[in-house]
Amino acid sequence: MTLSSLRWPVETELRSPYSIPCIPLLNHQIILTVDIEMIEDGAKHTLILYNLKAPLSGEILFTAANAKCVANLKVKESPITFVTHLSDVQVYDKYEVRFECEVSRVPKGFRWLKGSHELTAYDKFDITHEGKRHWWSNLPHMRMKLKGKPYFTTKLHDYSVTEKDELTMICELSKPNAEVKWFKGDQQITSSKNVVIKADGKRRMLIIKKTEKSDIGEYSCDCDADRTTAKLNIEDRDIKFVRPLYSVEVTETEIAKFETEISADDVHGHWKLNGEALHQSPDCEIKEEGTRHILILYNVRKDQAGEVDFQAANAKSNAQLRVKARVIGLLRPLKDVTVTAGETATFDCELSYEGIAVEWFLGGTKLEPSDRVVTRAEDKTHTLTLRDVKISEDGEIKLTAKDFQIEARLHVNEPPVEFTKPLEDQAVEEEATATLECEVSRENAEVSWFQDGQEILKTKKYDIVANGRVRKLIIHGCTLDDSKTFTCDASEFKTSCFLNVEPPHVEFSKPLHDVEVKEKESARFECEVSRENAKVRWLKDSSEIRKGKKYEIIAKGRQHILIIHKSVFDDEAEYECDAKVSKSSGMLTVVEEEATFTRNLSNVEGTEADSVKMICEVSKADADVMWYKEDQELPEGGRYDQIVDGRKRILIIQDLKTDDAGEYYCKLSSSKTTGNLKINELAAEFIAMPQNQEVVEGEKAEFVCSVSKDTFIVKWMKDDKELEKGDKYDIVCDGKRRILVIKNSEPKDEGAYVALIGTTRATADLFVLEKLRINTPIKDTEAKEGQEIIFNCEVNTEGAKAKWLKNEETMFESSKFVMIQKDNVFSLRIKDADKSDEGNYTITLTNQRGEHAKSSGKLTVKEESLKIIVPLEDCDTQEKKTVSFSCKVNRQKVTLKWMKAGQEITFSKRIIYRLDQYKHTLTIKDCTLADEGEYTAMAGDDKSTAELIISEAPTDFSAQLKDQTIPEFENAEFTCKLTKEKAEVKWYRNGREIREGPRYVFEKEGKTCRLHIKECRPDDECEYSCGVDEKRSHAHLFVEGKPLEFII
Repeated sequence: MTLSSLRWPVETELRSPYSIPCIPLLNHQIILTVDIEMIEDGAKHTLILYNLKAPLSGEILFTAANAKCVANLKVKESPITFVTHLSDVQVYDKYEVRFECEVSRVPKGFRWLKGSHELTAYDKFDITHEGKRHWWSNLPHMRMKLKGKPYFTTKLHDYSVTEKDELTMICELSKPNAEVKWFKGDQQITSSKNVVIKADGKRRMLIIKKTEKSDIGEYSCDCDADRTTAKLNIEDRDIKFVRPLYSVEVTETEIAKFETEISADDVHGHWKLNGEALHQSPDCEIKEEGTRHILILYNVRKDQAGEVDFQAANAKSNAQLRVKARVIGLLRPLKDVTVTAGETATFDCELSYEGIAVEWFLGGTKLEPSDRVVTRAEDKTHTLTLRDVKISEDGEIKLTAKDFQIEARLHVNEPPVEFTKPLEDQAVEEEATATLECEVSRENAEVSWFQDGQEILKTKKYDIVANGRVRKLIIHGCTLDDSKTFTCDASEFKTSCFLNVEPPHVEFSKPLHDVEVKEKESARFECEVSRENAKVRWLKDSSEIRKGKKYEIIAKGRQHILIIHKSVFDDEAEYECDAKVSKSSGMLTVVEEEATFTRNLSNVEGTEADSVKMICEVSKADADVMWYKEDQELPEGGRYDQIVDGRKRILIIQDLKTDDAGEYYCKLSSSKTTGNLKINELAAEFIAMPQNQEVVEGEKAEFVCSVSKDTFIVKWMKDDKELEKGDKYDIVCDGKRRILVIKNSEPKDEGAYVALIGTTRATADLFVLEKLRINTPIKDTEAKEGQEIIFNCEVNTEGAKAKWLKNEETMFESSKFVMIQKDNVFSLRIKDADKSDEGNYTITLTNQRGEHAKSSGKLTVKEESLKIIVPLEDCDTQEKKTVSFSCKVNRQKVTLKWMKAGQEITFSKRIIYRLDQYKHTLTIKDCTLADEGEYTAMAGDDKSTAELIISEAPTDFSAQLKDQTIPEFENAEFTCKLTKEKAEVKWYRNGREIREGPRYVFEKEGKTCRLHIKECRPDDECEYSCGVDEKRSHAHLFVEGKPLEFII
């Protein structure tokens, strides 16, 4: 909508005319003004906006209560028009001229143009604007005439030419005698051999005879008062290859030559190797001989292998430079060398040629020349000398050169180890430490230690030390058994010595004495020896005693003590102190202690029919006691258990009775302890309640409870009626157990059963489960092919699991057989029934109790006559292609009969019959014209017919032409093979048809076509092709020129 005083109405209608509207514009509340009008007419609300302006564009939102409505307002600016147009002005030279115009509104921008050239404000031009008085885009045509000054009536235009073509730029002036200057950019152009400047009347011309890429740029013609400009673009020439580049393979240091020929002889070419530009150098020669361009690389290196590129104008060609490495051969190999450490080792070998850079390695480490390492190369022989060889340098010596390497082995033997200081005999006391020491000739020598020929390994007893050239064997805690010969063995040399171990002399200065103690007291044996810290052993009846809780062994200088804690009779024995060379002994006697009660009996309280324990404790575990009730000794057994548990004495009285109450006491030989037993009478109660029972109908149910006393009488009730023993119920009393037996349970026996002892009652429920039965069995069914069949079976209870069988074989669910269970109904659905579905169907049902039930029914399926439901369709194809006829029948697993023109078709590898459920397909491969005709599919009494139409295939090439390279003046032959014999062919040279003549001979033999070219010359090099219908086969002929021979 343009800016104007037009009104812009917004209308909406509400369902309720009483809603108060609110209309915000651009997120602001609209307020009534001179330019805004709001009208409410019942449910209809109208907003009118006058004198619209562009800033009012935006979203208008109308709200009334919970109702909202949105619309967009877009205000377009009115177009700019000229109120006052420019008019032509005529003035004299050097007079001021003024052009004026006025537009309808202030524009965002404007330009002044002279012709098509935009004017800018500078000294000569003064461009101003006041409000609407200025120029805008729709400026009408205007011309300013300046008397005496020429201007361009026809201006230059942009040019685009092909390189090397001639170019003429033309413009036209208003005066024929006006002088002009030509410029390229800011550089003035003058006439030269290649550039001509001409004037023809009012026409001015710039002629460039042979354009180059360097001529690209902006050109101007200036007549002082006016100027015209144009751009020049030079396009590449369409250069083609007469002979492309071919890949070259050479061996290192050889010469590689690349040659190509293009269609023009005045085009400079550029060569690149692996993307890097090539230039003339001692190893690179570049030649241009007319249209032929040659690159020669001398002394080719392996790293130069890669892509060679040639470019001349727009023509590009590339080839590969393959550089084979010179194969290094071996004339004389390296040999293994064995030396002793400190000697010199020399390795040498002879390679196949001189100047090969080699590297020497020892065990993977590169060898650098030094005082010890000397490398030398003389002619083909390479030598390595290693001086003062080390043991650590034993390993593989390797010579490498490029892709060649050879190895040999350096064996370094150690010099034999000698003993510079031998072992010496030693004598030590028992349990002392002995050190056997010797010295060898080198620090890294390995030795072994032996004791009477038995090798010694490092243990807690033996320490084996190597310190520089000194070797030590340290023997800790020497014993008499260590008195033997010890040997240090260094492989080729040995040294030996004898170690003599002597026991220390010890005497008892104070011997042991006999000791007598009472039971549980500590016994102490003491003695004294002649030497301090002498080691002794304590023995009891010749068995060694170990220190522990029972025995305490103390050694104080020369004094030795044995303490035996808590003496018992088993401790009586002879005790001995053994100092190896002398012994001392003493007897221990233990006096018995009389037993007493250490814990008295306590008063005990028990309940009738329960059991109680009366416990006391004596000082000695083997003390005998007797149990009494009042003055009556209690017997062992029956209701009384008399238990001895260590020092505890226990009396257990079982199945308490009221007359068991009274005084009980436990008696030792000289003392006794007393306790009273109180009996509480048992209350009438259930000690085991009857439990709920669940049985299957026909089975018996038993309710069992236990009472606190076997004399209590229990009554059994159901529905407030006492039950009596008879045919239905059996009531059993077994000690404290009371049993109610319900025979042959029925559903009507369900309910609550109550056991009563006086006013005390116990309740339990009986649940009778129905046996598994079939309420609705499956029925025999008869159906037609293709129908869906449903077998239903209903049982009397839930939780049963079903298994379906067909002819006694288990069935599994599939897309054809669907097995469903809903509540107590089991269903089997058979989809799309056919003849194979006939048989006996059985359902077997099993519940969690292992009960079984089953039902069977017979299914009969009436077969539907065989019909074709999707017929054959006509086919149209070409020779050699594959075609298929397909149809569908209403039954599976049937075989159709296929006919062609009334004759049954014999199937083969070319004619294939396939069956996929209902779909039947006949496929004919590699069709021939003889396969054309009418085809019929027979399905019983039904049939379907379709026609096969085969069109002749176009002729094609079964063997293509191949490029030929022929020496000059020899004959060339191009051969190709067609798919058909009768096809007519034409031969072409560079796309133009060849006529048979003296030099061109055509030959056709069956499907083979030949072109013979007699006495080939260099100008015969081009592309030749053979054409049949729209197909063509192409090949190139290359003619190799013979070298010139000078005859003198």
